[in-house]
Amino acid sequence: MAAFEIKKITDNPQLIDMASNWFHLKWNIPLKAYKESIQECLKQYNIIPQ
Repeated sequence: MAAFEIKKITDNPQLIDMASNWFHLKWNIPLKAYKESIQECLKQYNIIPQ
C-alpha cells in the first residue's frame, strides 16, 4: 500500500493550481470553477468542508 501525505489547501495555497487541475481532469469540473471555490475557502467566510 502506498503512503500518502494529506495537505490542506488552507495551509498550502501554493497547491491551488495543482489541486484545481487534478479535480478538473478527474471529474471534468471546470478548472475556473474549482479555483474560485478554493479561493472562497481561503477567505474563510464561506468555508467549504475540508
